[in-house]
Amino acid sequence: MILMAALNIRKRGEGLPGVLGAVIISLVLTEGLSMLILLGLDIIKSTPQYVIPISGMIVGNAMVVCGLLLNSMKAEVAARRPEIEVALSLGATPREAVLGVLKSAVKAAMIPSIDSMKTLGLVQLPGMMTGQIIGGVSPIQAVKFQPKFPIFYI
Repeated sequence: MILMAALNIRKRGEGLPGVLGAVIISLVLTEGLSMLILLGLDIIKSTPQYVIPISGMIVGNAMVVCGLLLNSMKAEVAARRPEIEVALSLGATPREAVLGVLKSAVKAAMIPSIDSMKTLGLVQLPGMMTGQIIGGVSPIQAVKFQPKFPIFYI
């Protein structure tokens, strides 16, 4: 899942050096930390029935955020190129020169995830739960398959 997600995201980051490695690392850390919390706190059972679909949701959502981040980053760099060049000419390191761009891009990339988290269960139902309901499982049973803390859908 992580490799396919990273290869998909890489297309959005064309022209950015080292993007594939950074994306793979971010996806591995996101998935690893999320699963560590979910399994460590016994929020979900450590069976493929739970781990595989929830891993898919975590990696899928992380893939969307990474794609949005790369799109925003490229657009912000293009729009603020003169500002970045001035900062570099005044002695800023490349990291310092793009820090404002990076903050704006991260904020823009997180907006869809944060907005969907605000309405999760009220306006929209999580994918696994919806699939089970469509498959004929009772809504009460389908809710039991969801993690107890919806923050893990990010």
